[in-house]
Amino acid sequence: GGSRVYCNMLDWTEDFDNAVWEKAGGTNVVPDDVQGPLPWVRPADRLIMNGAGAEIFQAVTPYFVGNETFTATIWLRAAAPAVITLSIEAADTPDDKTEVDLNITTEWQRFDLMHMMDPNEPSTEVIFRLKTDAGIPGNIYAWGAQLVRNDEAQPYAQSVDNGEDCSYPGKWAYHFFIVTEVELTENEEMIIRL
Repeated sequence: GGSRVYCNMLDWTEDFDNAVWEKAGGTNVVPDDVQGPLPWVRPADRLIMNGAGAEIFQAVTPYFVGNETFTATIWLRAAAPAVITLSIEAADTPDDKTEVDLNITTEWQRFDLMHMMDPNEPSTEVIFRLKTDAGIPGNIYAWGAQLVRNDEAQPYAQSVDNGEDCSYPGKWAYHFFIVTEVELTENEEMIIRL
């Protein structure tokens, strides 16, 4: 069992070529181009964002937005060090957002960002956005995007259906802990996590 339940509100979280991810500024996606982060051992996509103003984003429609806290996470790595901007924002109120510049290295890193919506924000779409003003000349790789209604990052939950706000199976995940009486090897830990 689990002490908490949470939900990844994004769809097609490992498939950035899917149409649910809107692309602008010349952004292209090469699917399943490289091995993703451990311990999942699933393929990750290559994002080509070398044009000025390149971006990729997804909008979700929670049942309520005002005064709610959302946390976005994503795994990224780059062929060469690069900077990209991650933001969470309200679709109807461009100023109601938080954004941060992420320093991507050649190693997989999980980045996270938290944003509390304005108290008077009506029910509106919440946007998860990656963008670059100047363009990124080299390749970047992305995997496992997540947006949760919480004030901290949660363990990754894959979401591949098109249900709204966690109404369908596959969008929910239980957060629980496993305690062992002996120290585990890396392989044993990986088996339990999988």
